[in-house]
Amino acid sequence: YEKLLTREGYRVLHAESVADGLRRYREQPCEVVISDMVLGGEDGLALLDAVKAVNPGQDVVMITSMQSLRKAVDALKRGAADYLTKPVDGEELLLLLRLLIERQTMNLEHSRLVGENVLFYEQLRVHKRGLELLAMLETDRIIDHFLDLLIAETAAVWAALYFYHEDDDSFAF
Repeated sequence: YEKLLTREGYRVLHAESVADGLRRYREQPCEVVISDMVLGGEDGLALLDAVKAVNPGQDVVMITSMQSLRKAVDALKRGAADYLTKPVDGEELLLLLRLLIERQTMNLEHSRLVGENVLFYEQLRVHKRGLELLAMLETDRIIDHFLDLLIAETAAVWAALYFYHEDDDSFAF
């Protein structure tokens, strides 16, 4: 699998044991973790559990033999993204990796867009408050309303407004 993935342009970190795999993952997280159900004589599910403990959103693909399909179902219950059965078809592996990475890209884009929407909503809220201020014609009412908004937005107990006069370098209350 390593040769196939490297040839396709993927960077592969190889590990021989659960401890080695977890150490490498902590040093350099990756888009997808691929693990055999048996990793250096150890249970590959231990690596799945350890990786998920570090990053619950990490995509982990488990590779299993036909005889251990029950373990594959257990892996899915523990949070594996998918499993492949031996012998793994190279095209199937590449397709699964592309799908998982594409889903991650879409999730990141979704998170970015949600963040932008939250920021836009906050800016819109401030804009609406500004329009409320402009709708008021009396200066005293505008100043009172502005101070009320300032107190509400900053959770302050009170607020005061001073105006700076450039001509005589003074402040007015």
